[in-house]
Amino acid sequence: ETPFISGKDSMFNEFKGYDTAGNKITISVEPTLLISAIGIIPNVLHAVSLDFKCAGDLLYVLGVTHDELGGSEYLAMMSDADNKEYESARVPKVDGRFNRTTYQKYFTCTERGLVASAISISRGGLAVALAKAAIAGNLGASSSLHALLGSASSTITALFSESQGRILVSISPKNKDRFEKLMEGHFSYLGEVQKDQNIIIKGKEKKQILRVSLKNAHDAYKKPFKDY
Repeated sequence: ETPFISGKDSMFNEFKGYDTAGNKITISVEPTLLISAIGIIPNVLHAVSLDFKCAGDLLYVLGVTHDELGGSEYLAMMSDADNKEYESARVPKVDGRFNRTTYQKYFTCTERGLVASAISISRGGLAVALAKAAIAGNLGASSSLHALLGSASSTITALFSESQGRILVSISPKNKDRFEKLMEGHFSYLGEVQKDQNIIIKGKEKKQILRVSLKNAHDAYKKPFKDY
């Protein structure tokens, strides 16, 4: 018989807050199977956080970006808007062998102290990962999507595809040659971290398609929880 952990007994399956009238409420999820995984870092100094560190650092995307919007946050938003364009969007397909090699190469880079920051590209795609890292480091970024590895055919899919196994990393320019040699075949150059407090993105055609201030990005990120 499969064991289940109820919302009342597990740490993160219960929400306590307030409704729109200010009344206290508790929301518990349905009984949920909880699986935990723990990794060991032999040297804590090799741990890498998600926040951009220094203006001038170089940005890379590790892994491949395909036309895989199926099940994505972007597709959910467009569906709510009754947009039919992406109804047949492909669901991400995992290439376990390629991703494993990417991770092994990335691990070598972290062990050699070549990576300044890293964040997985998951829910919301590359656009959200860029915003999170910029907000966390209080630094802007200038990036271009034209050279991404993979089959992403449009700016929309490049920004919001949720292709699996990707990592957004920043490195010091002094580490460029060693990093690119170690990650050969598994990276795309994206742009640079900037002191300027803006996130700037150029699309597949190398034309600027987005410029948003860190303040606006931060406010949008916090808005859903502003009353809690």
